[in-house]
Amino acid sequence: GWSRRWVKEAAFRFDAKVMRHKGWPGEDWVRNELVPAAIDATQGAHVPAAWPDAELLIVKAWWESRWDPARVGRFIVVDGHVVRGHGGELGILQVKPRNCARYAPGEDCADTHVNARIAATIMREHFVTCAGRPRYALRFYATGAGCAPPRHGERTVMNWAQRLREIETTR
Repeated sequence: GWSRRWVKEAAFRFDAKVMRHKGWPGEDWVRNELVPAAIDATQGAHVPAAWPDAELLIVKAWWESRWDPARVGRFIVVDGHVVRGHGGELGILQVKPRNCARYAPGEDCADTHVNARIAATIMREHFVTCAGRPRYALRFYATGAGCAPPRHGERTVMNWAQRLREIETTR
């Protein structure tokens, strides 16, 4: 995993496609908000001790929201206006409001640190439920429909997280 020192001192390697993406919050936001939130969310995990790690949370956040902390999921158009749909997922890891109320009552789920902490907790629960199969747990997180075989999205997230781990270990 990443150390706070690495985050503070190292040049974070961003893919050019990421930086050109509409809504890119900027390298400073990622370095100063997202990465520390992911590290904090994975600290002190007991079951299981190493999952999800900060790299996985960072990649999953990109997959869920393109690192847009203001993103609200499942919007619909009513009379020409965009409004929240029945999901209303919030923040970088698209946490459902009911999960926010369960895991962080009274806290702002759109806050990056709170959002990452809740998502990490839910992923750990899914990991245990899915008998220690991380890709199945990611699928459960994405669909909410229980443990199921992973699809393209889960495989991609796992592969990208592994690439981030390799970047960190080569430093």
